[in-house]
Amino acid sequence: MQNYEKPEVILMTECSEGVYLASGGQTGEDPTAGECDSRYMKGAWKKPDYSNSNVQMRAYDRKGCEGCAADDGDGCKLQKGDAKVAGNVYQPVWEQQGLTPDTMVW
Repeated sequence: MQNYEKPEVILMTECSEGVYLASGGQTGEDPTAGECDSRYMKGAWKKPDYSNSNVQMRAYDRKGCEGCAADDGDGCKLQKGDAKVAGNVYQPVWEQQGLTPDTMVW
């Protein structure tokens, strides 16, 4: 009988990426649709929230998919089946600027 070491359990805290892999799927979007280049959005369109410009919010909530070449203001062109155009950046502007979903913005 061979001796096997017991697996070591590693606890990871403050890992937010897993949350954002499925974010935005609340209205029936397919989070795997299209070829979204965003590390966080994963093809799930998120409408920006500018309802209160005096409140600081997470970049994900405030800006959503703003600045992405596939954002048509009412959804994601990639999810709607529009062809991907070479040279376009399919990431929200906050992600292009190096921010994370939890970065607080105005």
